Amino acid sequence: MPEVILDALSAIKNFTFGRPFDLEKKSDFQAHSESIRKTRQVIDAMLANRKTAIAGVIKSRYHRNWALSSLKLARKSLNMAEKLLDFPQQAAWHIQSAIRNVEHAKGLVRARSVAHSIESDSFESLFLKDSDLKEGDLILSYKTAKYHKTHFLSWLIKFATYSAITHVSMVCTRKDSSLGMMTSAADDVEVKGLSIQNLKPKAGEIFLILRMKDDLKKKSQVLARLKVWAEIAGKRTVSSKTDGYHFSELKCWIACANGLVSTTSMAFFGVYASFPNPTENHRGLFCSELVDFIFKEAGIILMPRAEDNAVLGPSDIMYSPHFDFKGIFGNREDAELMRKEKIVM
Repeated sequence: MPEVILDALSAIKNFTFGRPFDLEKKSDFQAHSESIRKTRQVIDAMLANRKTAIAGVIKSRYHRNWALSSLKLARKSLNMAEKLLDFPQQAAWHIQSAIRNVEHAKGLVRARSVAHSIESDSFESLFLKDSDLKEGDLILSYKTAKYHKTHFLSWLIKFATYSAITHVSMVCTRKDSSLGMMTSAADDVEVKGLSIQNLKPKAGEIFLILRMKDDLKKKSQVLARLKVWAEIAGKRTVSSKTDGYHFSELKCWIACANGLVSTTSMAFFGVYASFPNPTENHRGLFCSELVDFIFKEAGIILMPRAEDNAVLGPSDIMYSPHFDFKGIFGNREDAELMRKEKIVM
């Protein structure tokens, strides 16, 4: 991890906006203003030294530009926070936005290190068994070229997001106390939309397992909301087609279009571009929207992109600061196919 990113993150987290401060006290005002200024200097130094700070670590131009753009957005948020110091709540919101953006840059670097660990000779140690999975784990579905040849929507998501991670689920507990994976899907499932599937990757698919960090605040709230959703999913049947929990193809297509705009503008112009999903309030949901919604119900914003609804893609979750990578789940043959291909997260 480039030290400059860690320095920026450490500097931002030293802010004390968690408590109210008295603007009449000159020392309080100056302390916050000075903290913002120093943090901005750290980010400016990193942006000026981008070749050694980030380019040497993130080879993909798209992901590298996204990391740099996140740092620029963090700097912009710090500028706004400094202007709003006499409005603590608004200033605090911009501080949190700055933290999310620096964390996102850190997540993009971390994703590259995960890819390196899979490509390394010791990748066998990454394989997990059923008994290693826990309720609340996130399952990122990494698809090989073999899978994309027969699944157009999955290929489209890969094309739009520049990532072979095209689906996400959450490990949940069934009525019989066994573990399953809750998701909202349309391909290769009997119950379309919200459902609980068996923990078994399809041919050409490898599961990347993420786990909520032990120190994640509101973790218990996430698990509580997961249980509520799992209960609803367990009651749905093949005939549950338009009950509000069905798979929303329209929202998914628009989210893909959003992803394509973002990847194109980022890869060629180094500019982050995103737009709200005009169908976000429509009935139905897609996989990453479901995960995003569960965490928002618990009061957690997974990453800057999640500040809008129904736009978060499955691969975006890999860059969230709230999870640790635990390992891979699937068969060796498909894992070897993934290793032979250019791993794109």
